[in-house]
Amino acid sequence: MLSRFYLNPKLKGMKTLLTGCALLLFSTFSFAQESKTSLNNITVVSTSAGMAAQLTWKKGSENVAFYVVERSYDGIDFKQCAIVFLSDNPDFTEYKFRDKIASHSNGFLYRIGIVNEQKRVSYLPIRKLISPESL
Repeated sequence: MLSRFYLNPKLKGMKTLLTGCALLLFSTFSFAQESKTSLNNITVVSTSAGMAAQLTWKKGSENVAFYVVERSYDGIDFKQCAIVFLSDNPDFTEYKFRDKIASHSNGFLYRIGIVNEQKRVSYLPIRKLISPESL
């Protein structure tokens, strides 16, 4: 079977496929690179109230209603430690959360849940907190 593509000037943005006796039209699309939310870093910071684990992440182009930050000691049972709502400013994409910890805390596991408008949750990869004393 002979198949041939050609651009038809009367149908802008459309390609015409001629196969046998059938004439098929289909549109050509170019998809923009979709950016995904990414957890940038987990660090231990000193605050006036003591030590804290600071999580920073950057919002991607996903449909996000809010974020859920969860912590685990064993990587199996995660407990919610915060809900982070989106900024009203659409240009704001850098988010932070500080979780108060004991100065000797090491090995906590954190994950961020991305909750969409339909209340479905998808999780970023789990990250382990390593305190500066253990490096």
